[in-house]
Amino acid sequence: MTWQPQWRSRLWPQLGLSQNLIQDDVNRAYVEASLAHCPSALINFVWDNDIEWLVRHVRPPIALEWDANLPSTPSDARGNGVEIPLEEWYAKWAQLPITTLVRRSMCSIVREHIVEVLPQCRYLTTVTFHDAFPLAPLFKFAASSGTLVHLTTSYATASSADLEDAIQWLASTPVQSFRFDHWTFDPECATVAVFFEAILQHSTMSLLSISSCTHVSLDQLPLLKPTQLHNLCFSRCSLSSTSIKNLASAISHSSLVCLHLSLSDTRSDEYACAMVEVLKAASLCNNLKILGLPCNSLVNSYWKTLGPALQLSTVEELSLSMNGIGGNGDGVLWIGKAIHGSTTIRTVDLTLNDITKEGVTTLLKHIGDRRASPLTISLQSSRIVKKNRAHLVRKAREVGVQLSIKYYEKLQVTDPF
Repeated sequence: MTWQPQWRSRLWPQLGLSQNLIQDDVNRAYVEASLAHCPSALINFVWDNDIEWLVRHVRPPIALEWDANLPSTPSDARGNGVEIPLEEWYAKWAQLPITTLVRRSMCSIVREHIVEVLPQCRYLTTVTFHDAFPLAPLFKFAASSGTLVHLTTSYATASSADLEDAIQWLASTPVQSFRFDHWTFDPECATVAVFFEAILQHSTMSLLSISSCTHVSLDQLPLLKPTQLHNLCFSRCSLSSTSIKNLASAISHSSLVCLHLSLSDTRSDEYACAMVEVLKAASLCNNLKILGLPCNSLVNSYWKTLGPALQLSTVEELSLSMNGIGGNGDGVLWIGKAIHGSTTIRTVDLTLNDITKEGVTTLLKHIGDRRASPLTISLQSSRIVKKNRAHLVRKAREVGVQLSIKYYEKLQVTDPF
């Protein structure tokens, strides 16, 4: 039996530093002695202790992860037991060996001080800002640091100058992961296409997650080479059919292991053809194991063309939740045929569609006895009353399918990573 930690960065020994831990003289002495043997330390929640203690005792090669509040008033900023100016506190804080910085929210005062000292934070490899933070100083720092390889940023308007700095960062740094959400792009900005080409064609990036962004366009991209990404997520981003086809060219023959796309709420023949290209491209990814296609308006009428393309893929986990697949129409018929023809699919998520009791019966009929890996199907629907659920679960078991049916509860789409 093998054991694999979920978070490698959480492997012992990482010392969690807290206010209570070092208030007592005896405990503080133990902590100070332990620091010499700890390769990493974590400060989370609230840190009200003296910045001078940290400067004295938390030094390289210790890697410090900071996920705690930062002072916004002079009374919060202390050095050697007394209040010190905020500027002085942040200048000392920036000299700490902080490799990971996580801020979930920040007031304007904290934001201004981080902007001021960010260029002095020379140890940073990971930055996560879940609150709005200006892109200009962030990408200028990223482009000059050479060490920032994991970046998460939210709620921003991306100007041409911001994107140029981002492109410089991508060109000069072995970036490993990049997540951004709630960005607004200028649809007239030519740099947008260069930016998306840079992230989709990056040679070292393993994870790219783009969520809830406005004016995302891949229309002007050249023919893309297969991406080197292992995990790609476009969630709640409305893409044109041309953009989707261009994205498919990067997916085809790529290294992707997990692909999550939630691209459009528009229904058209052109859109259906573009999604067929995506499924065909996915079928040419030998390593692709997880395919999530929630909230794409992949309604019944599309599946006569989508189904055969889906059947060719090597995915093991498939999500088609919230797509408007309804009743007992062609959707469930062609999805059932695709699952029957697949030798790899093991789990299928069909939650929050509009599938009826008759639809489930049709689905199971066309899945049939597939003689492949065990199959689990999840449904969540208001169209299947309680008295019919047990009957359908028994019928599913007869063809080797583990069926889970829950009554409809409102859910939100969440990003997979």
